[in-house]
Amino acid sequence: MSEDETKKKPARLHILKSKDNRYALELIEKQGPSNSITLLLIQDAVEMDLSGLKIPCFVLSGDLKSEQQSPHEKIAYAEMLRLIFKADTVMVW
Repeated sequence: MSEDETKKKPARLHILKSKDNRYALELIEKQGPSNSITLLLIQDAVEMDLSGLKIPCFVLSGDLKSEQQSPHEKIAYAEMLRLIFKADTVMVW
């Protein structure tokens, strides 16, 4: 294993299903940009605007209502699966 690989932080994917889970958001904010964190919003969490977080944040396009907009990048189910399998740790809230 190279020196760069040993210094690499594990990739963490947080999948947020509910817009009312304050505990999850507090934990994600604490882990923050110094870690390798990605956030995916699904189900009713797609309504959230988490632009203030300084981490990559995606929204599952299949869960948006027909006219609903999101400030986050929209991804399809196939990309969601890629994020899941690429991550070292996946946490679903």
